[in-house]
Amino acid sequence: MLTRIKGALEKAGSGPDALAHIFENIFDERRPLWQLMWSGVFDRFPALRVVFVEIRSYWIPPTLDALTRKNEEAGGILKLTPWEYWERNCAVTPTFMRLTDLDVRENVGMDKVMFGSDYPHAEGTWPNTEDFLRLVLDDIPEADARAILGSNAIDFYHLDRAYLEGLGAKYGPKPAEILGQAHTVDPGVAEHLNNRNGLNKKVSYEDQRTEDAVVEDVVKALAQR
Repeated sequence: MLTRIKGALEKAGSGPDALAHIFENIFDERRPLWQLMWSGVFDRFPALRVVFVEIRSYWIPPTLDALTRKNEEAGGILKLTPWEYWERNCAVTPTFMRLTDLDVRENVGMDKVMFGSDYPHAEGTWPNTEDFLRLVLDDIPEADARAILGSNAIDFYHLDRAYLEGLGAKYGPKPAEILGQAHTVDPGVAEHLNNRNGLNKKVSYEDQRTEDAVVEDVVKALAQR
């Protein structure tokens, strides 16, 4: 872990968005997704729930597609398809959700995406969380915003909905205070958030890196089945 962080620090440099680059370049947090599939863990424990946190979500759809191809090349060794394992067992909390995370929410599964503020880390949204939400959730339907900010977590973790909805109604922002309100955010705050956590950062899928990791891990996982 320390070696990976050191490498990420060297790659990030010292620019205003260095923190965002540091955590963008830590890759291994994705690997349990296919390791759990190919090692048979999800088959032995079908009720197991796994949430990928402190991680982006843009990579999930293309990765599941790549895993689907890998499974087909192996003769369909998995009992379910990678997409079916994801639907049954997994969810994601892209900590300090970016616009690119929001863009793939329907492909990932509208019920599989949860918001995280990353409090109290310096690259998180606090103490500007409401402005961050105004920028990210600006033009999405209220139903999507409610799912991302609370309902999905309540359902996935089997939490007390009545209790938490009561707290939300008492302390949380109203939809009208967040949705359609990006224009009210001070431009300086918006720039600060972009520098701090890459709010508008463009991403590209790491095809070869993912392929190499999958090949390496599948060989090890199959040996443990």
